[in-house]
Amino acid sequence: MLLIGAAAGVALVEVVIRRTDVGAAIVLGLVLFGNVFPGLDLTIAVGPVNIGPNDLLFVLLLTAAIARLLRIGELTTTQRLLLFFGILVVWAVIRGAGPHGVPAAINEGRKTLRFVATALYFSTLEPERGLLDRIGRIWLITAAALCLLALVRWLGNAAGVTGGLFGSGGTMRVLNSDQTLIVAQGALLALPLLADRSRGLLRYLGPVLLVFVVLLQHRTVWIAAAAGTVYLLYRERSVAKRLLTGLFAAVLVFGGLVFTVFGDDAEVSEQLAESAQYTDTFEWRVDGWVTLLSDARDEGGVEELTLGRPFGTGWARVMPNGRTVEVSPHNYYIEAFLRVGFAGVVAFLSLYALVLRGTAVASRFPTSSSQLLNANALHTAVAVQLIYYLTYAPNTEQAILLGVGCAIAGKYAHARPAPAPDHTAVRR
Repeated sequence: MLLIGAAAGVALVEVVIRRTDVGAAIVLGLVLFGNVFPGLDLTIAVGPVNIGPNDLLFVLLLTAAIARLLRIGELTTTQRLLLFFGILVVWAVIRGAGPHGVPAAINEGRKTLRFVATALYFSTLEPERGLLDRIGRIWLITAAALCLLALVRWLGNAAGVTGGLFGSGGTMRVLNSDQTLIVAQGALLALPLLADRSRGLLRYLGPVLLVFVVLLQHRTVWIAAAAGTVYLLYRERSVAKRLLTGLFAAVLVFGGLVFTVFGDDAEVSEQLAESAQYTDTFEWRVDGWVTLLSDARDEGGVEELTLGRPFGTGWARVMPNGRTVEVSPHNYYIEAFLRVGFAGVVAFLSLYALVLRGTAVASRFPTSSSQLLNANALHTAVAVQLIYYLTYAPNTEQAILLGVGCAIAGKYAHARPAPAPDHTAVRR
């Protein structure tokens, strides 16, 4: 069995090295698998550390990324920044292993390690149209599947069925914020299809996905999706011209869901209004951010401000009401500052700045606009991540988009689009 498992593992690594779309399918497939089978625990205890599917995914993608990087003649600037940020994360884990123990340090840093490894893997792809189309198609299929799952849960909960696949019930939030962000970014990738009449009904997928984002009631994703939609329409003039048709389709879908799935539209309206007006959670988070930063200022020296405190330190802080809270800060910028310091935050933001600039340059080339995962949509989907990180942390799914953005930024780093023809010139 061990020999068979090892052979299968080597074969899978080889496939992932050759096929980046397979890597994307595995990452997003694990998201769907975890949602369809929420009670299935596949973790294995190896000494004091539990190893699950996402940890095996980390090893798989990191191995494939290293194999690809060894074949590259020269690293791009974004890849160097990713490696520098990853080294800071690994160093923070190593520093925390001694005083806090290996399990505590790894458990606290594993999400960031997965994010870096996944982004590094996808940064090594060759941004060809066929590959980008396949990755974009996989993302849209995942977003549509999550919406279908949400619809099944809503129907089941309305019929009084809960548990397992159907969740706990009692709320419209049947998907968490990470999964809802996938749906919102799927809408951003699909909105340019509104201008393509050859897509048939598929071109209305973007507005439909936006309806599900509204109904799932995650306020940070609402803000990110709204800002991303406005920004994308600014960048995609052809989509803006057909926006009214898309909005009309979205209103029809929204009304259909309210009256057919939920029955009592007043209850849905009440939950939506309550989600929009509820501010206690945000105020509680801000109090925690202020406390964590105050503690870092009072207790940290120059080294901690530059490189951060080691992983495993924990997030315990005393809130203004006297209660001790130990959950993560729910703000990745603060979390990164506390664990990889000022150097890590600068590297992280510089990476995003280069990716956004590179995808903006790529969008000026005509060949990039015809792709399913086109430069403008990718540029916007990566930009909304910066909004999302105000209250949440990065994950492997978001690393796909960042890594693809790194690859495109590297390809177009020194490229210049051809100048537009001068139609005012006088012919002789």
